[in-house]
Amino acid sequence: MAASSRLALTQDILYVLAEHMDPDLVRDDALAARQALGRCAMAWSSFTEPALKVLWRSLPDDAPLVSLLFTLGIAPIITSCPSGASSPDIHTHPTWDRFRAYTSRVRRMRLDPCPRQLPQRRVWKALLVRMGGEAILPLLHTVDVQSGWPGSAPLNVEVLSLISSSVKSMSWHCVHSGPSLRNPFHRVCAMLTRLETLSIHAFDLVHNGTMDIGILKTCTRLRDLTVFGPPLDMKDLVPLTDLPAMKTLSITMSPRVWEEMIAFFQHAHLPQLQSLTLTANHHHDRSRFILRQCEAFRALVACVSSLTDLTINIVVYKPLVEPSLLADDSKDEPLAISSLVEPLLCLHHDALRRLCLRVEDVSTGTSYDIRR
Repeated sequence: MAASSRLALTQDILYVLAEHMDPDLVRDDALAARQALGRCAMAWSSFTEPALKVLWRSLPDDAPLVSLLFTLGIAPIITSCPSGASSPDIHTHPTWDRFRAYTSRVRRMRLDPCPRQLPQRRVWKALLVRMGGEAILPLLHTVDVQSGWPGSAPLNVEVLSLISSSVKSMSWHCVHSGPSLRNPFHRVCAMLTRLETLSIHAFDLVHNGTMDIGILKTCTRLRDLTVFGPPLDMKDLVPLTDLPAMKTLSITMSPRVWEEMIAFFQHAHLPQLQSLTLTANHHHDRSRFILRQCEAFRALVACVSSLTDLTINIVVYKPLVEPSLLADDSKDEPLAISSLVEPLLCLHHDALRRLCLRVEDVSTGTSYDIRR
């Protein structure tokens, strides 16, 4: 075998090895994987390109980008010079093309809008002004926004400017995000016209209907939506029922679940919906629970026609069967549970593949799991 052929074969093997060290594949030890790839890239020139390809494809946060801006000498210039007409054109910087070459590698990224060090906040704010609307990460595909308790310091909302219109999948997991993240969230959603998958796990964003989930109606390609956190008012989802690509919907509903569910399914148009997961809490007595549930499920049956997967999780905080009744006649319990299933029997059509109804009775510590 010629030397050039052996070299090409070695390079191909190195790309395969680097892929097996992908931090996204070894989530339990992602940091060690990134460190190992970095050491290989620095120790062996032939391994540099395979390692960099994997390392820059998925970033754990914005720190590598900030470090790159300082290493290339871009950050000191944009943070020291005031913005305006007299500021130098960032595109003429001698290392700008190298920076763009690295940012074009990024496909997935995790962002944390919680307070960061001041230099990082200054970098993104200054760079955003000088980009003139140009995407910093033009080929970003997946973004994961995560933050915990921000404390009293101002949030680093500038880091959200890294989210570009090319994003197709976004998860927004922000605990106690507060009002300072609501407007940025709405602006991001309005920009993501190519968004296909969205997962929201944010307490303050969905509490008491403060989140304008109707803004998602501009995401005409949205097909998978998950909303988890404090109960969400069902009426906020009605504007999304006209989205042509909506296939999967998973939501946590408010305590007024049955009244809201009935109203939602009466106004919703989801003939294309294939998978539906509903999770709700119930605090009313047994008779009211059974009555409203039957009405809600009848409205559901009339709304969807192509459903293949239906999962309903109900947490009950008052017993479905009064203890006195259960002591006299234990047959009341299965009758109560079977009455929950009866309206769903109308969904027995060729498309339906899976049906799961789970009722957890917190007051008695019992649960019922009915599957088909």
